[in-house]
Amino acid sequence: MAGIDNITSRILAEAQGEADVLLAKAAEEAKGIIDEAKAKADKVREAENLKTERSVALYEARIAASCDSLKKKSLLAAKQGMIADVIEGAYKELSGRDDASYFDMLARFLERSVRGETGEILLSDKDKKRITPEFLAKIKEVAAAKGGSLKLSEKSANIENGFILSYGGIEENCSLTAIFDSAKDQIQDSVFKALFS
Repeated sequence: MAGIDNITSRILAEAQGEADVLLAKAAEEAKGIIDEAKAKADKVREAENLKTERSVALYEARIAASCDSLKKKSLLAAKQGMIADVIEGAYKELSGRDDASYFDMLARFLERSVRGETGEILLSDKDKKRITPEFLAKIKEVAAAKGGSLKLSEKSANIENGFILSYGGIEENCSLTAIFDSAKDQIQDSVFKALFS
C-alpha cells in the first residue's frame, strides 16, 4: 500500500505543481488584463481631461469676448450719452440767450437762408413777443441785399424757436430744432473730436 500512497502523493504533488503553474499563469494573465484596462482607462481619462480643458478654454474665451463686447457697447453708449448731453446743452444755451443775442443769431441764420424773392418770415408766439427793432430792420436789410423782400407774417409758426421762411406757399423750416437735425452728423462728429481726441 505504501507504493500506492507514494504514487498518489506523487500524482497529487505533480497536479499541485501544475495547478500552481496554471494559477501563476492565470494570475499573470489577469494582471496583464488589469494593467491593460488601467492603461486604457488612463488614456480615456486623459482624453476626457484634455477635452474638458479645451471646453473650459473655449468657454473662457467666449466669456472674455462677450465681456469685451459688453465693455465696448457700454463705452460707446456712455460716449453717445455724453455727446447727446453736450448737444442738448448747446441747444438750450442757444435757445435761452437774451433777446439781443438770440436775434443776432437768428439774423446770421437768416443771411444764409433768405432768397431773392418776396416772402414772409414766421416766428413763434414767444419770439414775436420779444422781437427786437434791430431784428425787424435786419429782416428787410438782408432780403433787400439778396434782391427780394420779406415781411413779418401775422401768423405764428408752430415752432419753439428760430423762424420759418415762406415763399409762394413753400416753407423752409429754420427753427433751431431743424438746424440741429439737419447738421446732426456733423455736430456729433465735432463734439466727438472735441471730447475724445
